[in-house]
Amino acid sequence: MPGPRALLSWHTDPDYIAPPRLFDDQTTLAPMLGGDGPAPINGRSPLGPYDLKQSLKDSSLRTDYDVIIVSADAMQGNLPNGLDQLPGQKILLLGDTHHGIRPLANMVGYALAESFDAVIFVHNRHHAHWFVEAGVSRAIWLPGLCALPIERFNASTHIPELAFLGQIGEYHPRRQRLYQALTNAGVPVAAARGSATMASHLYGGHVASWNASLNGDLNLRVFEILAAGGCLLTDRLSPLTGIGSLFEEGRHFLSYDTPEQLVEHAQALLGDPMRAAAIASAGADAYHAAYTPAHWIAAFRKFVTDNIVPDIFSLTSDLRMALNHDASQDFIHRLKIYELVQELQCKNEQVSLAIAGSVPVSLLYDLCDLHRVKTSVLDPTDDASLAIDMINGSLGGQMRRTSLSACAHDRFDLVITDGATTPPPGKETLMFGA
Repeated sequence: MPGPRALLSWHTDPDYIAPPRLFDDQTTLAPMLGGDGPAPINGRSPLGPYDLKQSLKDSSLRTDYDVIIVSADAMQGNLPNGLDQLPGQKILLLGDTHHGIRPLANMVGYALAESFDAVIFVHNRHHAHWFVEAGVSRAIWLPGLCALPIERFNASTHIPELAFLGQIGEYHPRRQRLYQALTNAGVPVAAARGSATMASHLYGGHVASWNASLNGDLNLRVFEILAAGGCLLTDRLSPLTGIGSLFEEGRHFLSYDTPEQLVEHAQALLGDPMRAAAIASAGADAYHAAYTPAHWIAAFRKFVTDNIVPDIFSLTSDLRMALNHDASQDFIHRLKIYELVQELQCKNEQVSLAIAGSVPVSLLYDLCDLHRVKTSVLDPTDDASLAIDMINGSLGGQMRRTSLSACAHDRFDLVITDGATTPPPGKETLMFGA
């Protein structure tokens, strides 16, 4: 029985990130032609918002598909519209929502405006609750869906350096600081720019491989390093990203919290290549047993065609999914504050946040996935105290309860107040709801 006829509307240059071949009978649009990935580009789409039906006609492509898959992210380079004028199931592959201008607000708005039948999160599982609360009825997490096939590289000897593939520029301020910490400590780093096709020999041929997410996202480098047989040393992510449900820290990879801990782990691995090799081998075994592109595509097809969602890829384990939100309960205000604090985390190594204990408890749950934000809740209500206990019990001690008088002389990066009390000192103060 033939599979569905599918259209993939890709979001970026296929030479930068190649689109996957999700179905055998797949037509692929992209903003640039070219690429040597598994899915050939059949037509060129405009940048930004555009009419999808007209774009297909302009490329002399058919307009009737069983499944239309739109890959989009907060950079808003691919925002096809008018999807209701085309037949077929509509699926949104949602990429980056962890940086940029109003990244979540823009993508929640787009998902609702085009009435997608389902949203698939490929990087930021921890952002799914915003979409579900806003009205998205079907959602799933498939973090390796857009990873390219990478062969395991079995090197006879490993170069005693820390391998790195990617960008270290103005859009990655934390990555710059971490790289500087490594070089200042004399850790040898083999840094390269290029495509994932370079990954196998680079990661598999060095003692260890360093990854630093842009802003707490489960990025494709995690999968590429493990696939190649590299020893993964990555920044610690919130448990709500789901990384711990795929791989075991200490066995399959190592994590660091601070620049100092990165240097410590890097020096230890380079000084003990046998330990690094054991971690690399276990990580590669786990990856190739369950998380190759073939595994992800099979899970994608079962979801799209049969609505089957394996427990590991569902979103029910996120504690925010069980909360009962009043649809009018300050969603926009909470989202604006979250985006502001998320951007602070992107720019700073640590963020110190103070919140009045009388603001909506939902805000505490919203912020709990920002791993490098340390939150002080001032004079919390009983409901806020319960939320703090639940969050700390699930995620570790990110939040502390305190009083306004106890921190009167502390200085915070951001203070969120209810307007009823005089806030402690902060670089910036916001009144919730204002």
